[in-house]
This record gives sequence, C-alpha cells and structure tokens, in this order.
Amino acid sequence: MVITNNRISKIAFVGAGGNSGKPIVNALLKTGNFTVTALTRAGSKSTLPAASNKDALTAALRDQDVLVVTLSVEADKGTHARLNEAATAAGVPWMLPNYWSPDASGTIDKTLAVDVPVFAAHAVLTEQIKSLGVTSYIGVQTGFWYEWCLAATPLFGFDFAQRKVTFFDDGATRMSVSTFDQVGRGVAALLSLPVQSEGSGASLENYRNTAVNIASFTISQKDMFESVLRVSGDKREDWKIEYESSAERFARGVKMLQGGDRMGFPLMLCSRNFYPVPGAGDREKHHGLINEAIGIKGDDLDEATARGIKWADVGGPLGGKKLE
Repeated sequence: MVITNNRISKIAFVGAGGNSGKPIVNALLKTGNFTVTALTRAGSKSTLPAASNKDALTAALRDQDVLVVTLSVEADKGTHARLNEAATAAGVPWMLPNYWSPDASGTIDKTLAVDVPVFAAHAVLTEQIKSLGVTSYIGVQTGFWYEWCLAATPLFGFDFAQRKVTFFDDGATRMSVSTFDQVGRGVAALLSLPVQSEGSGASLENYRNTAVNIASFTISQKDMFESVLRVSGDKREDWKIEYESSAERFARGVKMLQGGDRMGFPLMLCSRNFYPVPGAGDREKHHGLINEAIGIKGDDLDEATARGIKWADVGGPLGGKKLE
C-alpha cells in the first residue's frame, strides 16, 4: 500500500477500550488528522480482534496505514502473531506492536528478558514482523505506567490504605516512567511525523524497525514519596517506611508465582526492573528519549500522583478498577 502525502492518516487499533488504548485513541482523534478504526470481535463490545478469523481480520486491515496494538499481558499468546500475519496479508506498511514497556532489548540488562519472560516476547514478535517482509514496526518503550503502578501496592510499593511504603534497596534507583496520557500524546506525535524525511526533522523512516523511548519523567521511589506527601498533605511521620532488597523482592515474587499466587507476578515484574545495577530502568540515561524530537514535553508529577492516589482509593487496577 502507498501512503499518500507522506503522512499516516488511517489507523487500525486493537485494544482501543483498555487503560492504555483509550488515551492513545483520544490523543489520535484530538489531532483531527487520523481516521481510527477499532477492531472488534463479531457480536462483542470487546476491542480484541477475531483473531481466529484471519480472512476477516485481513479484510479489516486492508487500506490501513498503520496497525496499533495494545494487548493485556494475559492475552492469548498467539493473538499478536496472527495480527502480524493479517497485517502482512493486508499490506499494512506500519505497525506499533504491543511494546509499551521498559527496555527489553537486553543492551543494558542482558538477563532481564530471561528473568521476566514476558519481555522476551518483544524480540520474537518483531523478528516475525521483519521476516514477513511487508510491515515495518516501531516499538514504543514507555517504561511502567506511572498511575497504574503507584495505585497497585506490589508494583511501586505504596500501600495508601495503610500509609506504608516499601523502598526497594535504598529507594533511590531512578526509572523512566510514563502516564497514560503522555503515551497518548507521544503516539499521536510520532504518527504525525512525515513517513520520509522532509528536511532535518524526525520522520517515521528514522525509527523504522527499532525501539524508541518516551517518558513523562525519570524518578526514584523517594521522588514518588515526596510527591505523595505534597499531594496528600501527609507528613513523613504519618507513614511507615520499610526497606526490601530488590533482588529479594524479585525472588519472593517468583516463589509466590510458582506456588500459584498470581500476585507474585507484579511483585517480580517491577522489582526486577528496579535493580540498581545496571539500572536499566533509567531509559533516559541509557538510551535517550525521543520526546523533544517528536515535540512532546514532560508531565506534571504531582498531577499524575494525584490520579494514582485517586485510583488506589477506589480499589486500584489490581482490584479491577479503571482509571477514569
């Protein structure tokens, strides 16, 4: 398929109704430059595709400029592979696959994808996309979702109901994280770039078949805690502060998961990324961000913290609640 005017205009979207998908769709529509088609199962309000019906999926993707995929980590493992095949059959030239994560390339932390196998899927999917030879991809690495992880105790270690925080190691390890809205703005800005370069500015071709990094801010748990105190009006002495080795917390999460406790997964997922050596969570330091190149600014930390606290107060993401 040939893209006219050197610009993306038609976007197919898988996962448009989810916590991460909805703000991306909203940001895309806000530009006024895109037509967004949410792929759904027949007879369902879900935005997951009819992955078992390749012909229908291929037909839905025909004439689209880009496919954006936001799937839950619990999604069927074959879904994305079938999406890749359908995009190839339909001749979709670009894809933003289901990255939306910390750096999983192994360039800084060579064993991360071994210790947390969910990250190993990125390389498998992108290699498949390249081998099919039709669609180019851009993997958008966002780091952890800030509001989600702040509102979910096993992830960033904040228990708002009990006013307790667990710092991993010394709590000073920095990590580049993103809010949902920032990722929406980032995707909208990225897909607004010209496909081919038009002078000295960025283009999609600059990022073809690579991973790019965006973030709201690069902060430590202690930075988060200071923000929590500012937003809530609490004093430091109102909170109980505990410390746990990130390595021990990771091992504890693995053991829980092996014993059938699913809460072990978020525990291990986040603590492993907080390892102070090599500190791969600081994507801004190790890889650099494309924020400036695509024209987006950082976020207001305290506003994002307020949203996270509000989410925790109504039960949080692990309680099945969505961020409104």
